Amino acid sequence: MKIQNIPALLCLLLALFCGQAIAQDSGIMQQEKQVEPPTLAQRVQYMLIARELPWLTPDSDMQVFSASSLDALGELREAMLLSRLQRNSEPGKRRAYFEKQFMPFLERQDQALRDSGEVRFLQAIALLEMGRLDEALAIAQTLPAESTEDGSGYALWGIVLMEQGNTAEAGKVLEAGRSFYRDNGLLLVEWRWYRLATDQVTADQFVDFMVPISDLLWVNAAAAPYLQQAIERGMAGYVLARGNADVAMEYAESVLKAYPGDVEMLSVAAMAAAQRRQFNLAAEYQQKLCSAEPSSANWLALAGYKSELNDDTALAAYNEALRLAPADAAILQARSTWHEQHGNREAAVADLRSVLDADPDNRDAARALARLLAGSDPGPQGEGEEQLRNVIRTDPSPAAYLDLLEVVGSDPKRRAEYENIYNDMLARFRNTPAVVLFHAQRLLSEEKYTQALEQFRIGEGLDPTMAGFPLGIGDSLHAMGGFTEAVDAYRRALRLGYSPQAVAGLARSLDMAGEGAEAERVFRDAANEHPRDAALVMQYGLFLFERTQYTAAMEQYELGRKLEPDNEMFVNRHALCLFQLNQIPEAITMLKQAIAIHPRPLFYRNLAIAYEEDAETELAERSYRDGLELFPGDQQLLEGYSEFLEQQGRGGEALDILARSAQGSDDIDVLMDLATLAQSAGRNELARQSYERAVGLDPFDLVVNERYMTFLAMQRDNQAMLDHMREAGRLLREDDYEELVGSLTGFFVEQRLTADGERLLSQLIETQPTVVRLYNSLALMQHLDGDNETALTTVTRGQRYAGESFLGLYLQTLISWRSLGTDSAIPLGARLIENPEADAKAWLLYLDLLASAKQTEEEAAVAARGLKQFFGNVDLYRHLVRATRQLGDIRELIRVLEDPQYVRIRLEERPLLLGRSYIAVGNYPRALAALQPLLEENPFDEEALRLSGEANFMLGEQAMAREQLTSALAINPELYSASIWLGWVLLTDRDLAGAEQSFNSAEKSPSIDQLELAWTRLGQATVAIRRGERMDAQGLLKQAEALGGGDERFDSYVPRIRDEIRPQ
Repeated sequence: MKIQNIPALLCLLLALFCGQAIAQDSGIMQQEKQVEPPTLAQRVQYMLIARELPWLTPDSDMQVFSASSLDALGELREAMLLSRLQRNSEPGKRRAYFEKQFMPFLERQDQALRDSGEVRFLQAIALLEMGRLDEALAIAQTLPAESTEDGSGYALWGIVLMEQGNTAEAGKVLEAGRSFYRDNGLLLVEWRWYRLATDQVTADQFVDFMVPISDLLWVNAAAAPYLQQAIERGMAGYVLARGNADVAMEYAESVLKAYPGDVEMLSVAAMAAAQRRQFNLAAEYQQKLCSAEPSSANWLALAGYKSELNDDTALAAYNEALRLAPADAAILQARSTWHEQHGNREAAVADLRSVLDADPDNRDAARALARLLAGSDPGPQGEGEEQLRNVIRTDPSPAAYLDLLEVVGSDPKRRAEYENIYNDMLARFRNTPAVVLFHAQRLLSEEKYTQALEQFRIGEGLDPTMAGFPLGIGDSLHAMGGFTEAVDAYRRALRLGYSPQAVAGLARSLDMAGEGAEAERVFRDAANEHPRDAALVMQYGLFLFERTQYTAAMEQYELGRKLEPDNEMFVNRHALCLFQLNQIPEAITMLKQAIAIHPRPLFYRNLAIAYEEDAETELAERSYRDGLELFPGDQQLLEGYSEFLEQQGRGGEALDILARSAQGSDDIDVLMDLATLAQSAGRNELARQSYERAVGLDPFDLVVNERYMTFLAMQRDNQAMLDHMREAGRLLREDDYEELVGSLTGFFVEQRLTADGERLLSQLIETQPTVVRLYNSLALMQHLDGDNETALTTVTRGQRYAGESFLGLYLQTLISWRSLGTDSAIPLGARLIENPEADAKAWLLYLDLLASAKQTEEEAAVAARGLKQFFGNVDLYRHLVRATRQLGDIRELIRVLEDPQYVRIRLEERPLLLGRSYIAVGNYPRALAALQPLLEENPFDEEALRLSGEANFMLGEQAMAREQLTSALAINPELYSASIWLGWVLLTDRDLAGAEQSFNSAEKSPSIDQLELAWTRLGQATVAIRRGERMDAQGLLKQAEALGGGDERFDSYVPRIRDEIRPQ
């Protein structure tokens, strides 16, 4: 609700002409009993309290006035009440009433009455209703000086200031009034509205305050409903403006029950229903609104709701809106969009021309017209494109550039021109958030995640309030495997504004980071907060479907169908769940429903697959044919039908169908499918013709080029490959060409055709010596062939002639390591990770080098640096843990394993490492706590059982220790470390023979380390002394001390055994 509407509610409190009982400042109202019936003045007061209700004055009250003999003041009160009748309910009519009837009547009164405080109060309200705010303010600010002032003057003064938008000054006035008159109801309520409007209290707190007033403030019970409905009416608009459509609808419907023709509540109800995407309900309320108040704006809104329903009657609504406002640009542009969407291009153009005839500077209409006309006769340089270029010349804006890019980009042969326009836009608006976002999203769609991430971060710095930037950061990091850092980015996006995409991204990243339960909680919480968001329901269903939770996914799709009964995608997804649950007949029925709502090629294909699964091959073929009849040449249907025919042993027929579809077709997807099928059928000439036609249609399409080159490589047609690659190098963008070289290299390597690949790349280098990717790919193949010396020479040549590249430096580092050793490769690795394009793979290569060279301290430091850039990368973290462990500082290892910034990284070996580390420093309770989750997940983990047994032994829990160590040995009898500690447990139980056997068994293990052997010797020494073999015990003790001396835990345990050996 607009702020000016808030005080309007309270003007109706206007007068408090008679005494009222108001609570103390706390808002708790105490009712004063009144024996006398309400006076006429009080009746006026009751009616004016709820002035926002459009026709609140009951006929019975008007009859009281009409039947009474009134003095001049009473007649003025009656005249004010007349403004509340239904005939004056529209704002325009109400204003006209005050201008033509009330004010002239007031001005005819004698001067003494007009100078009285109460009449001047009524005059200020009338001026307020008439929109003459300055005059209303001039009167209102003098009212507090009246001898009859009781706080109402301050309240009205605040109301007028609020209407003028001067909330700061209004707050001062209202606070001043409350300091003098703390029991004035009008002042108190208006002050509360002011605090609500300035976000000093919540809507719930305000309602909690207002509702009791309706019961306690006025003695006359008839006044209570008036105020209650007035509150609900005001709150409906307020909460709708703050995005809570559900609560707004509750308030609006409550008021509409009492006042079915309330135009403002009809409007609120329609908008709330639209926000809930209940467009049928929105259209129903809007239709009633148009009947009650047939304005052009109302008819336009109705047309919008009908458009959402794809209802043909929307056009009639647009026409009615234009009948009432023939030259309205917004209506014409909206109708133009409707015409465009329904294929009536000429009518759409005509509407936009009408807008521009009236307002040649309307840039939105100019861009829309240009977009519509672009591509029409006389061709690419048609009127529409020229208009867009004129817009850019006269008033350049990102929106105009983006429209022009859409036009030029629709012609594949104009890719170079597209890039020039794109680069011009970037040069002009490089620091414009909208352009940065568009550029970043393009990089993301091209899977250039590192560059996209950089642009999204730049954009976030330019405008930290745009949720698209952290959302893009999250998407980029998720694609790069940085799930933990992606979680933080998605949370930032959600703090800026709710979106189902951010919720889905957050949940999927949490799931990939190993927090599946938290991921589901995110979806559940969002669904509770936005129960009517169909897009969120769809995302939640997809998430559950991907996790094979088909029953739960189906529940979401059922909810989506209730929210949007006409959304065919919910029906289709519901059918897919039934299909996965092997409920094929039910899935078939559901798919037929989806086709009935809105036929799509995908639905026909899904239906055919379901029939196939149900062994109804004839019906399956009929589904494909029905679909192709409606959507001839559709790629999905042709592909599915071809596969179906091949499975039926009718491959030749499938190929003929595709060939017929492709005749004269400009559909690249159909041509590519034909080429693939012809290739698999051995009809290589047909395949070549199809590929060549597809390349001719779009020589810039990277996928088409890749598929064609793969075909030529399989045919071993070196000359054709050479010719096409040279032409592609001329036409394609540099990064697209390099990607083509990379994919072709991958094919040569996979197919073991490196000799062909080396020959082709060498020939290309002769004519394209500045393309660094050619050198890198050639070097890679030479390296894979084992010729590291030549490979190193090639990559070095590429760096010299074509410039240093990330991939070249990566290969140089890798090949140097393999051929020259770590000393030569480490300096290159250090340069590699400083390259702006360095990804996690580059950091891992350098870390592998450092680990190979046993530069453990540097490995730990580099891994920690890498984690700051690629937070959440498990392999980088594993290097950090490994290096820290190698350095031997157990407490530092514990810190790394339990550091809050790393604890969310899912490291499978963390529980065992923590268990060992805590045991090593003697913190046995923490060791058990670390190992417990692992044992709950896998009670048969032998190493977790062994470590828990050791910790329990040290804590004196002998029975538990024996059980766990025995279980570990039962799982793996050769687990010597468990034998050592079982020996100690048996010693405690005075089972010397069993202990000796355990120690001897452990001693025989070839993999026992020095410290473990020390514990074994110490145990053997203990067995010897308890048998009275003192000399043997002393010798074994010396061996144990020599082996284990220096270990903190071992050294603390030795004195206990020494005390047993020492003569008593």
